[in-house]
This record gives sequence, structure tokens and C-alpha cells, in this order.
Amino acid sequence: TTSKAKKREELPFAVIPLFFGIQQFFDGIVWVSSGWTLVHSIAAYGYSFFAYALWPILLPFAVLKMERDERRKKILRVFLGNERCS
Repeated sequence: TTSKAKKREELPFAVIPLFFGIQQFFDGIVWVSSGWTLVHSIAAYGYSFFAYALWPILLPFAVLKMERDERRKKILRVFLGNERCS
């Protein structure tokens, strides 16, 4: 999908499938590594990074970069912490 992005603003949205694949790889390792404590912990932290840190930031940011309507941009900035709710 990154090669299909025609504009630079589309690139954050285009990397979503790549990052989702990496998250699913970590999820698979969590499922099969119950006996290997270190591998299991690294995979669990990797999965948690995507679930609790990357997605809440990347998704609104990716949509914001492509959005043209100023009212919608303001709403997306609230999710990113760049704008106050009023």
C-alpha cells in the first residue's frame, strides 16, 4: 500500500497494513511462546505497544493528514491532544 500512496499525506494511512501485520506477528508469538518467558514477554510488550500507544496516535494522525474539511480536522486534533474541546 505504501507504493500506491500518490501523495505524501497518504503515507501514514498507507503504512497501517504493514504495522497491523507486525502487530499480528507479535500476537502470534504471544500465543505460541507460553513456555519461553523472555520471548513471550518481548512479544507481549510489542503487541501492547501497537495496541495502546501506536494505534491511538497513528489512526487519527493518518486521517488528519488526508482530511480537507477544517471542522473534521479540529475534531481529529482533539484526539491527538492538539486542540481543546469547546
